[in-house]
Amino acid sequence: MDQVSVFFQQHVLSILSRGTLDVLRQSDIRIWHSVADKLWKTYFEAYLYVFDRCDSRSFKYTCTLGPEDIRPKVSRCRYLSIVDSSSDPVTFGHSADKEDAQKLFANYIEHMKMQELSFIDTYFQRFWPKYVNKLIIYKCKFNADTSFPQWLRQMLEANYLKTLKVRESTFESVAEDLEDELFNAVVYRGTLSAVGMLENTNFYNVSHRFLYRIIQWWMASTEGFKRRVKLELPEMSAALRQMRDTLFEPSDPVFLDEHRLVHHRLPGEAKWDSDWNVLVFTV
Repeated sequence: MDQVSVFFQQHVLSILSRGTLDVLRQSDIRIWHSVADKLWKTYFEAYLYVFDRCDSRSFKYTCTLGPEDIRPKVSRCRYLSIVDSSSDPVTFGHSADKEDAQKLFANYIEHMKMQELSFIDTYFQRFWPKYVNKLIIYKCKFNADTSFPQWLRQMLEANYLKTLKVRESTFESVAEDLEDELFNAVVYRGTLSAVGMLENTNFYNVSHRFLYRIIQWWMASTEGFKRRVKLELPEMSAALRQMRDTLFEPSDPVFLDEHRLVHHRLPGEAKWDSDWNVLVFTV
């Protein structure tokens, strides 16, 4: 066991959760303890502020590690927030050029949030991480050659994502249908637990058909979900009620009340919020 290479150890540890990594760094297994401890010290949080002015783009950032300590291929980012601050410039943080900002895009990012950005992913040579656990994109624009749809499919197939929210974002490319990939990730892969994809232009939005498939699967399942699942819904309450009523009669014993369904074989229930904008499956 002592002959296990450091490279192999780093590769194995790089795909572990932060909690598991913490357990190993405190363990008595010497060869894993030392490498886990080194990786733990590469964790960082960062906030990147983007300033778009005509044909130029500049940056400011704050980070819990110094620039010299960040190694994108090894360092692990707990949280990366990227926002456009052109209309409300920040006065704090470090000024950065493109090369400095590039360092913040680690291969491993637990939580990545993007807000009101335009074509940011095609500005950098390497933008999308190899691993992300929680992804939130709000009011962003992507040009026709963005790699985001292909990258997202890879993340869903790799079963890394637990939270995926893409809202009010615009894509110049032709819209792609991600319904099957999302359905498989929620139902069969067992990791994706929160989905909010709404009001996007030229991109997939959660549809009533998708919700219909999820509910049908849940009611027919002998095992159900092993975790809490939350789906943000289109703001069309009448259509949602009609969809539900095509599945069940109001007198059906699966109904607890207007907003709740119970499974006839399993614990847990499906609950709509009062505005019909969120559907939660409990266990």
